[in-house]
Amino acid sequence: MTLQNAVAKTVPKHVHEAVLLSLVAGSAAIWSSLYVLRYNLFQLSSDTGAYEQLIWNTANGRLLEGSIGPSWWAFRDAMVLPMHEFPEVSTIFLPTLHTNVVAVVFAPVYYVLPYTETLLITSMTLLSIGAIPLYLVCHRYTDSKNISIVVVLSYLLSPGLHAAHIADFNYLTFAVPSVLFAFYFMTRRRWVPFWACVALLLCVREEMGLVVFGLGLYMFFFQKIRRTGLATALAGACTFAFIYFVVFGNLVDNYLLNKFAIPLDPGAWAGSTGIVLADHVHYSNAYAYLASMFAHTGFLSALSPAALLVSLSEVAKNLLVTADSYRIWYNHHQLVAVLGVYLSTIFGIKRALDFAKHRRRAATVCIIAVLISCGLLSNTFASAAPIKQASVSITDQGIEIGDRFVWWEFANPACCFDYQKYELLSSAQFQTARAALSLIPTDASVSTEIAFISHLSQRTHLYHFPTMYDKAEYVLAGSELQGWLGSYFPEDKHREVVQMLRDSDRHEILLDENGLVLFRAVP
Repeated sequence: MTLQNAVAKTVPKHVHEAVLLSLVAGSAAIWSSLYVLRYNLFQLSSDTGAYEQLIWNTANGRLLEGSIGPSWWAFRDAMVLPMHEFPEVSTIFLPTLHTNVVAVVFAPVYYVLPYTETLLITSMTLLSIGAIPLYLVCHRYTDSKNISIVVVLSYLLSPGLHAAHIADFNYLTFAVPSVLFAFYFMTRRRWVPFWACVALLLCVREEMGLVVFGLGLYMFFFQKIRRTGLATALAGACTFAFIYFVVFGNLVDNYLLNKFAIPLDPGAWAGSTGIVLADHVHYSNAYAYLASMFAHTGFLSALSPAALLVSLSEVAKNLLVTADSYRIWYNHHQLVAVLGVYLSTIFGIKRALDFAKHRRRAATVCIIAVLISCGLLSNTFASAAPIKQASVSITDQGIEIGDRFVWWEFANPACCFDYQKYELLSSAQFQTARAALSLIPTDASVSTEIAFISHLSQRTHLYHFPTMYDKAEYVLAGSELQGWLGSYFPEDKHREVVQMLRDSDRHEILLDENGLVLFRAVP
């Protein structure tokens, strides 16, 4: 009888924690499996391969070396490309330079498990684990486990989070648990793990210095943690300045001017510059972007927006960058912005509960209803990986819907046009791609299409086709510019190079089927 009473008391006490861990594990498992499936169906772009090459080289003793963007270290090697033949290539690398020191941190894990799937599963697991500190912070400030679980559920349904499942592997996923755990340890005044999280965050990417700066300002002004907050802000600002003005050096002007609408030269602000900048923000869907940010959580974050300071730099970047894709809420650029929204939502919920006072139970029910309904609606209509009912069957090659060979169907293709990945035209083409990859030696240099970069990344020399077509030992290309392959280069230049290789005595054709052709340089 005593044992039964103990069990009866223990289970209800920890049921929320069990639900939390189930949600985290289920999210990681589901999204990891879909991510790996997309990889096996050649649905990932080149970023996954570019980042993996950096980790692979680092794990094998070549610190952060690479031959393909988007990395500062890869940029040096990219400059040996035949620029005079393909001037368009310069526009690929300059806007995508990144410092990816976190690759060094992750290299030991990759050394033990040297597979692309390791990166994909780790990415999804990190995003899901971010729910744990979010739950802890929410429970601490709202004193409601029910609300905390619903906040976690809303977080796992966030379109800004799902973008990482649609886009390629990206080191920004390391920023998610780093920011949330740093915030949690800050609330508990546990400074050793706090600084460890901050250090990891600064290793993720160059702009994370501004995120750390925002966190320090929030600590200083709103949490009244003066000394540590000031030290955090200084650490972020100094790291950001060092990367942009020392590491990037004389490329900083071109880098910033190519990517942002803000002039780097202070003197350029005179005259009409301010008007131009205001017009850019006004006509770049800024209002829709900001509305979609807060709509997912029912605008609860507006009740206490101070915590938005943590990710304010990321929101400002997305508003000022010239590319419209940055202002799409279902985009991997929103990963860090999502965190500020949820942290401020927690404090907004706290303020609403405090205002309700004796009607706390009714307020709790309303808050839960708002979070669930807004989360489901935004996931259905705005997410790049929405909930959708369809006739789906699993085959040996992947997911098959109807008579087309695709990995997923989007609920709103017009809404998700930027992230509707190219489709394999047939299972025969899929098998041809596999056969072509099996013919390429593991140590050979390769120039290939975007779709195959992530499948050939464990090598020292790998390039976007058609760059280095005349230097690589193997060239795997589309005989026509197939839509599912994608390209950074003009269609006519692509076809011109393929025909040039066909006519060349210096290359032999190893495979030419289903729109794919594999060339090998004659020794």
